[in-house]
Amino acid sequence: MSVTEMVLETIQALPAEQQQQVLEYAQALQKNHMPEPTEQRANSFLNHPAFGMWKDRDDMKDVKEWRQQLWRKD
Repeated sequence: MSVTEMVLETIQALPAEQQQQVLEYAQALQKNHMPEPTEQRANSFLNHPAFGMWKDRDDMKDVKEWRQQLWRKD
């Protein structure tokens, strides 16, 4: 018997009120393990204190040029 089948069998033996409690607990577990939505991750990244710390560097105004110089072999 699989774990899913054992859980289902056990829950079915409980009174309706306790079944509801199990459901709410399982939903809370699921919510805690869901990945954070992309927009929230982006906002948390943008609000990080280190974000933009190099914005005033003159040598990095043109990122494409900066990368080319960085990897250029002389």
